Amino acid sequence: MDTTASSFAELAFEALGTKCHIIFYQYGDEAISSASSIVRSEISRYDEIFSVYRHDSEITHVNISSDSRLLVSREFAELTSMYIDSYTSSGGIIDPAMGFELIDLYRRYNSRIDELSSNGFFRGVDFKEVSVDLPISSSESWISRPVGMFLDFGGLGKSYIADRIASLLAAQFSGGVLVNLGGDIATGGTVPQGGWNIKVTDDFSLDPTAPGGSICIFGGGLATSSLVTRRWSDSRGDERLHIIGEGVKSSSIATVSAVAKSAFDANFYSLGALLMGEQAVPWLIRKQVPSLVRTSDGRGFAVSGWPTNSKSSDMNLIGAS
Repeated sequence: MDTTASSFAELAFEALGTKCHIIFYQYGDEAISSASSIVRSEISRYDEIFSVYRHDSEITHVNISSDSRLLVSREFAELTSMYIDSYTSSGGIIDPAMGFELIDLYRRYNSRIDELSSNGFFRGVDFKEVSVDLPISSSESWISRPVGMFLDFGGLGKSYIADRIASLLAAQFSGGVLVNLGGDIATGGTVPQGGWNIKVTDDFSLDPTAPGGSICIFGGGLATSSLVTRRWSDSRGDERLHIIGEGVKSSSIATVSAVAKSAFDANFYSLGALLMGEQAVPWLIRKQVPSLVRTSDGRGFAVSGWPTNSKSSDMNLIGAS
């Protein structure tokens, strides 16, 4: 993005295990300062709720609890409820209980997970056994789940946070905002003339010269899910993917980008398609989701109105969840 343009201002920092990139449009200096403080405060608060890397986070408390029914924050219950809908709508493909498969990674950073994992506390559990009590008129929210289940909200968690921050800023300030949390993009408020011009690429470096095309969106969200950008090594030294699911093991799909009414919905479609492998394109066509599916051999499929032309971009909003 051209930061010399007086209409735009940027805030960039690392949090939530990823790169956070916020763009303010037609904010005054005082509003930028205030909004930046709100962004940092909100991301810190959500990190305390949803980070599986922290021993003191709410999700760690839920994961290690020996109680099957727990009082949780409104945000935790709300995201769990949204995940239940996503799990059902995707036929069980999008499953936060698959975090159990990543315990070998998380135990390196979280001493409480490491201790319980060594004692065999965690186990593979079907997510359909989870339920949420999210009353409209009460501040108390509850979650019920099998003891030993390990929840990890992953990329959908980041997209949920991006949506909430964009909505919060749009309600409090005039002007527009774009919130990019590691490739999960939410917009709110006033739209720049010509829309938000976004570069879509597998490159995670924010390098403006990285290969890729650009699209414009006029609201809602955009997300990219990829098997290309992130790897980790398990205790045996074997390279592992950060996305878990049967569909990815033999899939020829490398990356899926999708546009929807929110970052959460966009991530649902991009992640769901990635996990579906060969059924990705037919599924996205049935759902009429503007999307770009790229295969491991370099082929690309523009689906349901995704623009096939590339535009020059003055915003380097790059990443994959």
